[in-house]
Amino acid sequence: ILIYGFCRLQKLDESIAFFKTMVIAGMDPDSKLCNTLIHTLFKEGRATTAILIFKLMKEKGLHTVVTYNIVIKWLCNEGKIDEAFKLLEDRSCMGYGPSVRAYNSLIEASFKAGQAERVTSILSDMRNQGCEANGHTYDILINGLIKNGQTDDVSKVLDEIRGKDFDPQ
Repeated sequence: ILIYGFCRLQKLDESIAFFKTMVIAGMDPDSKLCNTLIHTLFKEGRATTAILIFKLMKEKGLHTVVTYNIVIKWLCNEGKIDEAFKLLEDRSCMGYGPSVRAYNSLIEASFKAGQAERVTSILSDMRNQGCEANGHTYDILINGLIKNGQTDDVSKVLDEIRGKDFDPQ
């Protein structure tokens, strides 16, 4: 509970100190706690520590789909798209199913990096994995296509949305 409070108050040094104390004392923190800490560390620009905790989570089997989504999103935000794709593959090898959040991060990062051609294969992989696009996916697609001047493709996406009884807002 203390670590959650420290994270909310942006007192990361205290959070990390308490986390270290827990680990040294032989207490295994739960994945929710670690995810909160990792997310806050990335948000505050302390990626090195966040990655160390992620590795510790993997060693102890505490990582979850949420953990991977947090790290994939951070990698994408940092422009490390290839690393994010590798982590997505690693996640699949660990037996975790597809996550629309991870795919959304990859799609958005690809557009931002000027790699719009990659989006088609991401969407194809997403569908092959049985992962359904959501409203956020379509929002990312439409905005990315418009910014790239691919207005014909926007019409195709809107048709796809209408075909799914999906209400674009």
